[in-house]
Amino acid sequence: MDSKLKTVIDALIKARDQQRKLAILFGGVAALSAGGGVAFLAAQAASGIRRIEKAATAGFTDTAITAETAYLVVRGTGLAAIVGGIVYFMLGLARSSVDQATRYEKRLIASHLIDYALHDQEADAAKLEAAHKIIEVWGSTVESAYTPPRVAKRVSGVKFGLSRDGGSMETDSNQP
Repeated sequence: MDSKLKTVIDALIKARDQQRKLAILFGGVAALSAGGGVAFLAAQAASGIRRIEKAATAGFTDTAITAETAYLVVRGTGLAAIVGGIVYFMLGLARSSVDQATRYEKRLIASHLIDYALHDQEADAAKLEAAHKIIEVWGSTVESAYTPPRVAKRVSGVKFGLSRDGGSMETDSNQP
């Protein structure tokens, strides 16, 4: 295996594994946030019910009890929104991590296929260098799950062709 390609494959394996670990971490934090949030909101609801019962037994007017109830409902809704937002955000990060790990896995498979095509089919040095450029451009322009799409850079000196019979790649000496 070519040393440059081996370096790329090793980096892809490491990046894929890191993204998998991040997905597990973010998913775990989301689950803990959801569980803790439900327990917190249940405790807040029980406390609110006790406050309303205490106000009713203390002889507060119906207007004061209604105001207390409205306050507790608004506060509970706000707390639920905050907890829900945290859980939603963490689940979004977990989904992005899984998506990014899948993208690295696809790149890894493509790198192994390029290695097979170049070495088992005995490619010459020019095609090997062109394959390195393709991998470099692909790695620098492929979309990330965390960032917006980027515009692809031009690969100078390489011409690509696709047809029914397959694909081709050759160096183009006419390009600057």
